[in-house]
Amino acid sequence: QQQADTQYSQQGVIAIDNVLIDHFGKWIEDAGSFWDHAEQRHKIAHDYIIANYVCTSGKHYPMEFYRFVKKEHCDERGLEFVDHNQFVRWLIDWVVEKDIPGAFTFDSYFTSAENLNHLHAASRAYVGDLKFNRKIIFKGAELKAEELASQMAPDDRKPLMLNGSRQYYFTKTIRIPEVNHKVRITILWGKRKDKNAKKILVCNRPHW
Repeated sequence: QQQADTQYSQQGVIAIDNVLIDHFGKWIEDAGSFWDHAEQRHKIAHDYIIANYVCTSGKHYPMEFYRFVKKEHCDERGLEFVDHNQFVRWLIDWVVEKDIPGAFTFDSYFTSAENLNHLHAASRAYVGDLKFNRKIIFKGAELKAEELASQMAPDDRKPLMLNGSRQYYFTKTIRIPEVNHKVRITILWGKRKDKNAKKILVCNRPHW
């Protein structure tokens, strides 16, 4: 915190994710077989849930973490099983208790209603990925997020330039079942007339 390029700031970002650390050998405590989505294979690894701080300079570093233990290993050792999302809420509480500024971000694995409500109750901003099959409420009707994306006419999609690349977006304040606050979703397409969206984001700051 003594260095300007790694200090906390209101424009900082707290990124929460889990990461698999490869290991070799069968007798390493808490190691297990996990499916790695990035590499599309099973691996023997430790599974860490980490709160990472991303500075406005682009530098980033881990602040706190938990190590996930599979349920069968907990049962064998008489430990209480804790799932990934409970660890996420503990990390959120840790950041809030230390009054570390910044908005939270995470992928669709962690955008459960319980996690979103927990963050909103702590008066912290978040931006997360939303699963395409997630149910939303739009103009009083309940439908999947991807169904709303497919209904958006090309003329409703606005251009957005990012790093010299053009994409298109639609944004709207909506409700999500079991989420106790309004959210803003942003749907992104690679081209104006693409049938399928590339990504859907959810945020608890409707004015953003």
